[in-house]
Amino acid sequence: MSKPAAHHESTGPTICVWPERLLYVGRLDEVSLHRHAATACVIALEGEVRMRRSSSPEWTTSRSTTILAGVMHALDMRSSRVAVIYNDPHRPYYQCLAARREGGPAALGPAAESNLIAVLQDLHSASDAEATSKIEHFEREAALAFGRIADPPKLDSRIQSAIDLVMADLTRNRPLDELAEAIGLSSSRLQHLFTEQVGVPLRRFRMWIRFRGALERFTNGTSFTTAAIESGFSDSATFSHAFRATFGVSASSVLKAGRMPRVVTV
Repeated sequence: MSKPAAHHESTGPTICVWPERLLYVGRLDEVSLHRHAATACVIALEGEVRMRRSSSPEWTTSRSTTILAGVMHALDMRSSRVAVIYNDPHRPYYQCLAARREGGPAALGPAAESNLIAVLQDLHSASDAEATSKIEHFEREAALAFGRIADPPKLDSRIQSAIDLVMADLTRNRPLDELAEAIGLSSSRLQHLFTEQVGVPLRRFRMWIRFRGALERFTNGTSFTTAAIESGFSDSATFSHAFRATFGVSASSVLKAGRMPRVVTV
């Protein structure tokens, strides 16, 4: 595990990065309409989650909510502490957060919800020396709450090849027809099969992988602007626009002076 920067709860969020998952723990205010490329579970560590889908003017209120990949929604956390758990679409880890889950998102039971809130509160307020044990505690509770996928289903070999090509060079924006030709499919068939297999469209998946790449580079000490460009964004303005469209907040609000995130690679 990488060594996190100095951190206390009052100064900024904690971001944990696994090979197939992301966890954000920190304060959020109003989160404008956006759509993730990964299924996410939002848990209020204090207060409640207010969520509205773009298809409805009504706000729903709960202590936690699971939002499927691709669903346009807004949140209003009123500056409360919140945890957001993302599961990569092409590498399902938690049963309840799989992008291709049949029957839609699953709600957390009251006991699982309470247990997760307790360990996430501990993680957010933990000192650097305590972070490792707190993350391990979270992993145990999350596996109980969401269910582990012991043997993830294998993707169609052609779709896996397309993913490998995308991830091999994030700065290269391969056109759809080029990707399709490389794996022996038509463009339309690639789009259809990719969404069927992965659970999100290829374009949205590529954007998610670029955000992951930027975060990993940032973790290793690269400035965020440089990390964004090295991950395939043409400039900082393009990155900022895409960040808001994907997460509903500005990148600067997450990285503002005085509350830089503690990023831990697990």
